[in-house]
Amino acid sequence: MTATEARILEFRMQGSASEPYEVRFTRAADASRASCTCEAGAHHQLCKHRTMLLAGDVTALVSGNAQQVAELLPMIAGSDAEAAIAHLATAENALEVAKHELSRHRKALARILNHRLPDGEPSP
Repeated sequence: MTATEARILEFRMQGSASEPYEVRFTRAADASRASCTCEAGAHHQLCKHRTMLLAGDVTALVSGNAQQVAELLPMIAGSDAEAAIAHLATAENALEVAKHELSRHRKALARILNHRLPDGEPSP
């Protein structure tokens, strides 16, 4: 692909609206972009329709081009989006670990606070 050529993949995803959303991935030079016509996409937020496709999830795909979903990750390889996706995955994993640790510490505190006092009476 030359600097002036762009690669485009388009999909239609069924969401909460009656009409499917249009999702478009574009790669030009070292930049990858994706747009979606859903509410979140219209407000320049990351939407589930784009992340589903990037994850290979075609459950909401209604455009009939599921074979092209496999082309998305190779298409963004080496782009600015590839690094951002890796950072997001790292942050999501760290969040899951933190949630587990938080739950563990809450349970430990609950055990301590609910433990009986030395005289056998529950704490007030």
